[in-house]
Amino acid sequence: MEVGQLGIITDPIWAFPVTQRRCSAPALSGSNCMRRYFFDQREGDEMIPDEQGIDLVSIEAMLHEATLALAHLAKDEIRLCTIDAPARRLAINVRDEDGSVLRATFTFEIRRFQ
Repeated sequence: MEVGQLGIITDPIWAFPVTQRRCSAPALSGSNCMRRYFFDQREGDEMIPDEQGIDLVSIEAMLHEATLALAHLAKDEIRLCTIDAPARRLAINVRDEDGSVLRATFTFEIRRFQ
């Protein structure tokens, strides 16, 4: 199994037998048990839950995924922002099987100087 710099598996996961893909499987040499994280999107008052989640081997990998997800959301929202409109508030709420882990937020606003 090849693990990249941030702890993200770079090999296709289906290339491994099921006994190596599960946290209950015997540990591979130098590997960590993966946790499934869910990245729920929040745009204003609207919440879009992540029903699938993604297996990651480290907190660093989870932070990286949360950052990428928020940047992707922000890229689309910035185009919708107009002068003096209410601020656009976005968030990625990360949770695992045990509950909430963290929230990454982004607020974008354009105001005219008077």
